[in-house]
Amino acid sequence: MPATPPSSCAGADLGLSGTESPDEIEAVPGLMAKLDRLRRAAGVRMGLGRTPEAIGPSNPRLVIVAPPARFQDLSGNWIEPETHDVGIRMLNMGRVHRAVALTTAMGIGVACRIEGTLANEAYRPAGVEIRVGNPSGIVSVGAEIRRDGAEWVAESAVIYRTARVLMRGEVAVPEVV
Repeated sequence: MPATPPSSCAGADLGLSGTESPDEIEAVPGLMAKLDRLRRAAGVRMGLGRTPEAIGPSNPRLVIVAPPARFQDLSGNWIEPETHDVGIRMLNMGRVHRAVALTTAMGIGVACRIEGTLANEAYRPAGVEIRVGNPSGIVSVGAEIRRDGAEWVAESAVIYRTARVLMRGEVAVPEVV
Protein backbone atom coordinates (compact mmCIF):
# COMPACT_ATOMS: atom_id res chain seq x y z
CA MET A 1 0.00 0.00 0.00
CA PRO A 2 1.37 3.46 -0.83
CA ALA A 3 2.42 5.74 2.06
CA THR A 4 -0.37 8.12 1.12
CA PRO A 5 -3.50 6.15 0.30
CA PRO A 6 -5.61 7.14 -2.67
CA SER A 7 -8.41 9.59 -1.94
CA SER A 8 -10.90 7.02 -3.20
CA CYS A 9 -10.88 3.32 -3.84
CA ALA A 10 -13.30 1.19 -5.84
CA GLY A 11 -14.21 -2.32 -4.75
CA ALA A 12 -12.37 -3.71 -7.76
CA ASP A 13 -9.18 -1.99 -6.53
CA LEU A 14 -9.40 -4.22 -3.45
CA GLY A 15 -10.13 -7.41 -5.35
CA LEU A 16 -13.85 -7.20 -4.51
CA SER A 17 -16.81 -7.37 -6.85
CA GLY A 18 -19.20 -5.57 -4.51
CA THR A 19 -21.45 -8.64 -4.39
CA GLU A 20 -19.77 -10.28 -1.41
CA SER A 21 -21.63 -10.91 1.82
CA PRO A 22 -20.39 -9.18 4.97
CA ASP A 23 -18.97 -12.51 6.21
CA GLU A 24 -17.09 -13.06 2.93
CA ILE A 25 -15.48 -9.62 3.12
CA GLU A 26 -14.55 -10.03 6.77
CA ALA A 27 -12.98 -13.46 6.02
CA VAL A 28 -10.41 -12.09 3.54
CA PRO A 29 -7.05 -12.18 5.38
CA GLY A 30 -5.77 -8.68 6.16
CA LEU A 31 -8.57 -6.89 4.30
CA MET A 32 -10.39 -5.43 7.31
CA ALA A 33 -7.13 -4.02 8.70
CA LYS A 34 -6.32 -2.51 5.28
CA LEU A 35 -9.79 -0.98 5.04
CA ASP A 36 -9.45 0.48 8.53
CA ARG A 37 -6.10 2.05 7.58
CA LEU A 38 -7.73 3.60 4.50
CA ARG A 39 -10.66 4.85 6.59
CA ARG A 40 -8.40 6.41 9.20
CA ALA A 41 -6.18 8.03 6.56
CA ALA A 42 -9.30 9.49 4.94
CA GLY A 43 -10.39 10.80 8.35
CA VAL A 44 -7.08 12.64 8.70
CA ARG A 45 -7.48 14.13 5.21
CA MET A 46 -11.00 15.27 6.17
CA GLY A 47 -9.68 16.98 9.29
CA LEU A 48 -11.45 14.65 11.72
CA GLY A 49 -8.17 14.09 13.57
CA ARG A 50 -4.49 14.92 13.28
CA THR A 51 -3.28 11.32 13.20
CA PRO A 52 -4.82 8.01 12.12
CA GLU A 53 -4.87 6.95 15.78
CA ALA A 54 -7.04 9.97 16.62
CA ILE A 55 -9.79 8.82 14.25
CA GLY A 56 -12.62 7.06 16.09
CA PRO A 57 -14.13 3.74 15.02
CA SER A 58 -17.38 5.05 13.54
CA ASN A 59 -16.50 8.11 11.45
CA PRO A 60 -15.78 8.41 8.68
CA ARG A 61 -17.70 5.46 7.35
CA LEU A 62 -16.07 3.57 4.54
CA VAL A 63 -18.24 2.37 1.66
CA ILE A 64 -17.20 -0.10 -1.01
CA VAL A 65 -18.93 0.94 -4.23
CA ALA A 66 -19.59 -1.21 -7.30
CA PRO A 67 -21.81 -1.20 -10.40
CA PRO A 68 -25.06 -3.18 -10.15
CA ALA A 69 -24.48 -6.93 -10.19
CA ARG A 70 -26.34 -10.07 -9.16
CA PHE A 71 -25.93 -10.88 -5.46
CA GLN A 72 -27.60 -12.88 -2.74
CA ASP A 73 -29.06 -10.89 0.14
CA LEU A 74 -28.87 -12.03 3.76
CA SER A 75 -32.29 -13.69 3.49
CA GLY A 76 -31.04 -15.87 0.63
CA ASN A 77 -32.94 -14.03 -2.11
CA TRP A 78 -31.15 -13.29 -5.37
CA ILE A 79 -31.05 -9.58 -6.22
CA GLU A 80 -30.71 -9.01 -9.96
CA PRO A 81 -28.66 -6.13 -11.42
CA GLU A 82 -31.65 -4.52 -13.09
CA THR A 83 -33.30 -4.01 -9.67
CA HIS A 84 -30.68 -1.57 -8.36
CA ASP A 85 -28.57 1.29 -9.67
CA VAL A 86 -25.44 0.99 -7.52
CA GLY A 87 -24.09 -1.66 -5.18
CA ILE A 88 -22.47 -0.94 -1.82
CA ARG A 89 -21.01 -2.57 1.23
CA MET A 90 -20.65 -0.26 4.23
CA LEU A 91 -18.16 -0.60 7.07
CA ASN A 92 -18.85 0.74 10.54
CA MET A 93 -17.23 0.08 13.89
CA GLY A 94 -14.76 -2.39 12.38
CA ARG A 95 -17.41 -4.61 10.78
CA VAL A 96 -19.18 -4.84 7.44
CA HIS A 97 -22.70 -3.60 8.09
CA ARG A 98 -25.49 -6.10 7.41
CA ALA A 99 -27.58 -3.39 5.70
CA VAL A 100 -26.85 0.29 5.12
CA ALA A 101 -27.35 3.21 7.49
CA LEU A 102 -30.00 5.52 6.07
CA THR A 103 -27.70 8.54 6.38
CA THR A 104 -25.04 6.63 4.43
CA ALA A 105 -27.59 5.66 1.77
CA MET A 106 -28.49 9.34 1.35
CA GLY A 107 -24.80 10.24 1.05
CA ILE A 108 -24.39 7.58 -1.63
CA GLY A 109 -27.40 9.04 -3.44
CA VAL A 110 -25.77 12.47 -3.45
CA ALA A 111 -22.42 11.01 -4.56
CA CYS A 112 -24.14 9.16 -7.43
CA ARG A 113 -25.25 12.52 -8.81
CA ILE A 114 -21.79 14.17 -8.61
CA GLU A 115 -19.64 13.71 -11.70
CA GLY A 116 -16.22 12.24 -11.05
CA THR A 117 -17.04 10.35 -7.84
CA LEU A 118 -16.64 6.59 -7.61
CA ALA A 119 -20.34 6.32 -6.84
CA ASN A 120 -21.16 8.24 -10.02
CA GLU A 121 -18.86 5.99 -12.07
CA ALA A 122 -20.54 2.84 -10.66
CA TYR A 123 -24.07 4.29 -10.90
CA ARG A 124 -26.33 2.97 -13.66
CA PRO A 125 -29.38 5.27 -13.55
CA ALA A 126 -32.73 3.77 -14.44
CA GLY A 127 -35.14 6.39 -13.11
CA VAL A 128 -35.63 9.24 -10.67
CA GLU A 129 -34.93 7.15 -7.56
CA ILE A 130 -31.45 5.82 -6.81
CA ARG A 131 -31.78 2.18 -5.80
CA VAL A 132 -28.91 1.17 -3.53
CA GLY A 133 -28.16 -2.56 -3.42
CA ASN A 134 -26.83 -3.67 -0.02
CA PRO A 135 -26.53 -6.96 1.90
CA SER A 136 -30.14 -6.73 3.12
CA GLY A 137 -31.66 -5.86 -0.25
CA ILE A 138 -32.42 -2.48 -1.77
CA VAL A 139 -32.99 0.98 -0.31
CA SER A 140 -34.35 3.73 -2.57
CA VAL A 141 -33.08 7.25 -2.10
CA GLY A 142 -33.43 10.56 -3.84
CA ALA A 143 -30.89 13.35 -4.21
CA GLU A 144 -31.09 16.81 -5.70
CA ILE A 145 -27.81 18.55 -6.35
CA ARG A 146 -26.63 21.60 -8.22
CA ARG A 147 -23.36 23.11 -9.30
CA ASP A 148 -22.35 26.49 -7.88
CA GLY A 149 -19.24 27.42 -9.83
CA ALA A 150 -16.64 24.77 -8.99
CA GLU A 151 -18.62 23.52 -5.97
CA TRP A 152 -21.35 20.90 -5.81
CA VAL A 153 -24.27 21.68 -3.50
CA ALA A 154 -26.62 19.03 -2.15
CA GLU A 155 -30.08 20.61 -2.14
CA SER A 156 -31.79 17.57 -0.64
CA ALA A 157 -31.43 13.88 0.09
CA VAL A 158 -34.36 11.65 1.00
CA ILE A 159 -35.16 8.03 1.76
CA TYR A 160 -38.17 6.48 0.08
CA ARG A 161 -39.94 4.10 2.43
CA THR A 162 -43.25 2.38 2.37
CA ALA A 163 -45.61 2.44 5.32
CA ARG A 164 -46.19 -1.01 6.63
CA VAL A 165 -47.58 -2.58 9.76
CA LEU A 166 -44.76 -3.27 12.18
CA MET A 167 -46.86 -4.84 14.93
CA ARG A 168 -50.40 -5.92 15.68
CA GLY A 169 -51.57 -6.91 19.09
CA GLU A 170 -54.47 -7.28 21.43
CA VAL A 171 -54.84 -6.11 24.98
CA ALA A 172 -57.24 -7.74 27.41
CA VAL A 173 -59.18 -4.98 29.20
CA PRO A 174 -61.57 -5.85 32.04
CA GLU A 175 -65.19 -4.91 31.34
CA VAL A 176 -65.30 -2.88 34.54
CA VAL A 177 -62.97 -0.20 33.16
